[in-house]
Amino acid sequence: MTAKIQDLIEEERRAERKIQQAELQAIQLKKEAEEMAYSIMQENDAHMEEFLEHETASMNKEFQKKKKALERENEEKVAKLMEQADKKRLRVVRIVVETILGEGK
Repeated sequence: MTAKIQDLIEEERRAERKIQQAELQAIQLKKEAEEMAYSIMQENDAHMEEFLEHETASMNKEFQKKKKALERENEEKVAKLMEQADKKRLRVVRIVVETILGEGK
């Protein structure tokens, strides 16, 4: 009977050691999983940063194109307005000259 009790006690101790080993292994696996997750997050962050830099550069390039197009368009509009203003000034001068010459008759 005593031998059976000692066998049961020994079996219980082995079971407890196995449980402790399993718990330690679970802790180690959890730690490894957390490290892998952190590594993956860092890698994703790096890819996201690279993607955002590329997108920002692309958007900036597109913005510069549109800006130049608008500047050209504005320059053309200014040139047309200046031409119209010159024509109006010439018309005014002609009218003034005709008026002065007409009064002199």
